Amino acid sequence: MGILRYPLDNGQNHTIEARLLYVTYSKYENDWPSIPHAHHFAELCYIKSGRGNYLIENKSYPVGKDNFIIINSNVTHTEKSAGDSPLEYIILGVEGLNFSFEGEREHIIIDCRKDHEAFLFFMDSLLKEMEEKRPDYELICQNLMEVMIVKLLRYASFSFEQEAAVKSSRECIKLKQYIDTCYNQEITLDTLAQISHLNKYYLVHAFTRNFGCSPISYL
Repeated sequence: MGILRYPLDNGQNHTIEARLLYVTYSKYENDWPSIPHAHHFAELCYIKSGRGNYLIENKSYPVGKDNFIIINSNVTHTEKSAGDSPLEYIILGVEGLNFSFEGEREHIIIDCRKDHEAFLFFMDSLLKEMEEKRPDYELICQNLMEVMIVKLLRYASFSFEQEAAVKSSRECIKLKQYIDTCYNQEITLDTLAQISHLNKYYLVHAFTRNFGCSPISYL
């Protein structure tokens, strides 16, 4: 009898600290308006069938069956079907992650035809669990989402960061740009906190971490 054992390398374990907010199923039947909108969380959309376009920040991208679209938080977007082939898709709302794509884009469209069965299994399973709401369905959905994100990372060239760290980094960059532009005006920590909507003590810590000195020292 042959036995093969593959132990886990516990030093390589990582966790995805994101929260699945919802799962939705849609089939476009020309019965609702396609209005550009944005969310405070990321969206992951898998197209089961049909063809159409995704309008992302005023640019139109053709999409179709087995495309996976990932859009970061606060990015304006909407989807629109082709008249003769309506889009059918499943969308996940995911809070806590910011994805990093090539060229500093805020979205990616992945062709998943080569791994069609795997991605369809994950999305259909997520939808079924949410519909049936059997015991511990939340745990199953969260785990399915995390495994699917890892598979997407393997499938395409991108990465992710925890949203809290990204948000503070972005706010610090905006504050630095504000100081660069308005340095001849009266600027205080209270002013910067009001502009960034960050606690001023956290603001000082985050700015120093990003740029090596406090905002007032930079000023």
